[in-house]
Amino acid sequence: MDAATPSFIEAESESPTPSSLQDRYILTQVGDQQFAFPSVCVAEILLIERSQILTLPFYDAAILGVVHHRGRIVPLVEIQRLFKKTLVLMRETVNVVQLSQDTEHLAGVGIVVDKVLDGGSREQFDEEATSLTASAWSSRKPTQLFHLELLGDRLWLPQHWQ
Repeated sequence: MDAATPSFIEAESESPTPSSLQDRYILTQVGDQQFAFPSVCVAEILLIERSQILTLPFYDAAILGVVHHRGRIVPLVEIQRLFKKTLVLMRETVNVVQLSQDTEHLAGVGIVVDKVLDGGSREQFDEEATSLTASAWSSRKPTQLFHLELLGDRLWLPQHWQ
């Protein structure tokens, strides 16, 4: 079950060039944090039923499990658990940003997010931030650029029985 691809990725009259996609972002929400994924790092947006997720014991709690999608096994990482070690209630359907081939060794990994909010260019996000009033700025959720180092290397190592 795939969600529709955000419209900003679609070309108006011709295919977008890699340089134009470099400046495009998909804005998501994870808890009270907003993450902007560079569009070149996103293969697709998925909606996954909780019943389709196979859990993986002995791995970090941030690894929600795996799901079978289009003939491939997709590991699902819940980045909210990387920051908060508390358990988060999972919805019946989860939103997943699947990483593209541009992410090298993490290609195909799914990042679980609460919501996909919007998409746009760096200029749009910068203009929005500068046009906010002081009260709106203080209530605005912080936006962080998603980068691969957030996941770390230890995440993929099996944990020992304790």
